Amino acid sequence: MNKYAYILSYDRDDNFDYKSVHEKITSLGSVLNWFHYIKSSYILMTYYSSAKSFAEKIYEIFPDKDFLLVELNLNNRQGWLHKDAWEWIKRQCDSTKKSLAMEGPYPLNEDEIDKHIEKEKIGNYAYGHVDEEGTFIVEYVGRSDSCLNTRIRHGLGKYDSFKFSYANSVKEAFEKECINYHEFGGKEELDNEIHPARPEGQNYDCPLEDCSEL
Repeated sequence: MNKYAYILSYDRDDNFDYKSVHEKITSLGSVLNWFHYIKSSYILMTYYSSAKSFAEKIYEIFPDKDFLLVELNLNNRQGWLHKDAWEWIKRQCDSTKKSLAMEGPYPLNEDEIDKHIEKEKIGNYAYGHVDEEGTFIVEYVGRSDSCLNTRIRHGLGKYDSFKFSYANSVKEAFEKECINYHEFGGKEELDNEIHPARPEGQNYDCPLEDCSEL
């Protein structure tokens, strides 16, 4: 599955709550990674191939403000930035591996679950095993909209290891589960029998614009 880089640019003013905007942008389920070394712009990594579709997500954050979203070719680059910024860009160009963006892996047992996952937190998880080369092989992806510590126990006795991440909202957890599901092969390659279900009472769309399973 291809990943795309976009630059998001906007005018700054003193009356705008940029801390809140930053939190909303960086917690979007469709944003895989982000760059904010220049105050008036972001580089955002996503699976969206259409700037129009991705911009609709951004518009929810900037409903009354002008902004520009343009796809980037990160391989054709030059400028004057901090060393950390250039290293971030290089990592995005070099990275071809699938990523869950989760903590772990840890052995799947009750002690490890309680050691690493706080109770009453929502978020995402993956079951799998660690191969001879130390790579975590994903077998199932899921989420909890209420308590991740409880939900992840459903795999006890069935899987060897787990990874997990917290989410800031039910929508974020849903979108991340969708992305993980598609990234790791869907029902053809995972133990998941169906596409991730929408949260109860919500009508969220899968963040992958060409998804026809939901």
